[in-house]
Amino acid sequence: MTKINKAQARKLFNSGRDVVAIPCKMNPNNQYFAMGAVLNQDMGIDFDKACNQLEYYNCSSETGRYLAFYHE
Repeated sequence: MTKINKAQARKLFNSGRDVVAIPCKMNPNNQYFAMGAVLNQDMGIDFDKACNQLEYYNCSSETGRYLAFYHE
């Protein structure tokens, strides 16, 4: 998985590709990590709304205050 910025993630999302979003302090390769989400257009909501929901429910001072985006 390669780390990408939010603009690149939005572009991939809008083109129909999957993007993984997790809080910034969490390791995406950890087998015990389950707070991340795969964002795709099948969710039925736009990219910004999905990111806002993920940040509200999953981001904290322990996990990180913003989302990091990854793409395979």
